[in-house]
Amino acid sequence: MLYIFVFYRDFIIIIFIVVFREDHVIKDMEVVYKRSKHHKGSIYCVGWNPLGDIIATGSNDKTIKMMRYNADTHVIGK
Repeated sequence: MLYIFVFYRDFIIIIFIVVFREDHVIKDMEVVYKRSKHHKGSIYCVGWNPLGDIIATGSNDKTIKMMRYNADTHVIGK
């Protein structure tokens, strides 16, 4: 089974793909996207739309950024 997690810290957004074994132990983890200076301030929240093709980030720089995400190719665009 495949899950996608987003971790954020300071001005950085990182997307990991995490694959779990049947006993729910992590089998493999890979960074598929990393971008520094995504915002001018710390990133406080990340959200996905229900289809999983749009990622939104919110920051203390008082902006929200929305990006298209292709789960097949792991390409992010605006």
